[in-house]
Amino acid sequence: MFFRRKPKLKNDLETKESAKTSVENNVSQTYVKEDAEVTDFNGYTKSEKSPKQSPDGENESFDIGGEKGEIKDSEESETSDADLNDDDEKPNTPPPIYETAKLFGVSEEKLTGEFNAYKAGKLFRRVNLLAIDVRMSVELLNGLIKNAIDLGLESVTVLPSKIIEAKKFAGDKIKVRVALFYPFGAETLKFKQKAISNAVKRKVSAIELPLEISDLAQKKPQLIVKEWKKLKRKAGKVPLILTVDFDLLTIEEITLVTDIVKRAGIEKVKTSTCVLNCGSNDFQTGGNLPCLETVKYEVATLRPTSSDILSMFRWGAETVSSPNVIDALMGVKKLLGCD
Repeated sequence: MFFRRKPKLKNDLETKESAKTSVENNVSQTYVKEDAEVTDFNGYTKSEKSPKQSPDGENESFDIGGEKGEIKDSEESETSDADLNDDDEKPNTPPPIYETAKLFGVSEEKLTGEFNAYKAGKLFRRVNLLAIDVRMSVELLNGLIKNAIDLGLESVTVLPSKIIEAKKFAGDKIKVRVALFYPFGAETLKFKQKAISNAVKRKVSAIELPLEISDLAQKKPQLIVKEWKKLKRKAGKVPLILTVDFDLLTIEEITLVTDIVKRAGIEKVKTSTCVLNCGSNDFQTGGNLPCLETVKYEVATLRPTSSDILSMFRWGAETVSSPNVIDALMGVKKLLGCD
């Protein structure tokens, strides 16, 4: 009987040492660092990233000092300068607007103009025209409403005495609001409730009602909230907008007003421009009041410029209201090149 001789095995310790040396050599060739500054506890600068392992076990590419490196599985571990330069060269891709214009068979200029007109239309639908001058004639009101319709404004606010004429001119092309007790306010709760009932019967789109500033000093917040809840119930489904002049209030009082609006379920607070930092001399209080981030608010201003209108929306106003908004919006159309 013959026995096959077993092959000789290498010493286990030598095998482990050889494998360890091979791995260290491969890993050491991976990290290409040229004058890199070590600043963090991992030994890399902010621009360096440690290699990641993919799910299938292969090593992924990574960045070192702004250049691409790669962990090699075999002896091919060095990256040439030519390979690095090839990655930096990217084909010139046309801008998306070029492809879109080509798709629709129009020029880039025409497509840009149509897009700007679309954006202007969306912006104008968040603007309200104030037509609350007690001396305003019916003819002037008619002309203002016509201009507002042409620009695509959301609504126009009128006094109770002008509701019938305004709704006749507006038709179904623009909403008609009413401003009650402008500009002096009302003293009794029953008087306010009666005026709200009359406005609801005339089918206005929203009711603007002022908050008496004296109430903030003379009444407890709980009582004010209770009264406004009653007014809201009287308005029913018609949105109720609380109007107040923030120019006359402290930051603490403004916070109290927004809390009343939230607790009473009022749809919106309408205020002056003092709370916005729009870059104009009229807007110096500074914007981004934390309390205004929790409610919807409308900014009312007397003579806004085109830049003021855009700034008010940029600072978070849901809607903008002004008696002189027509000229400002025409300026916005001119800025966008869609006049």
